[in-house]
Amino acid sequence: MERYLTACGGDTHKAMTLYQYNLQISQEMFTIVSCFEVALGLLV
Repeated sequence: MERYLTACGGDTHKAMTLYQYNLQISQEMFTIVSCFEVALGLLV
C-alpha cells in the first residue's frame, strides 16, 4: 500500500482508488492471459 500512498502524495482515499483500479486491471489481464494460454495450448 505504501507505493500507492507515495504515488498519491499520502492521500489515503486516492491511494485506495488507485489500488482498486489496479485490481480491476489485473483481473482483466488475467482473463486475457488465461484465454491466450488455452489457445496456445490447442496449437501445440
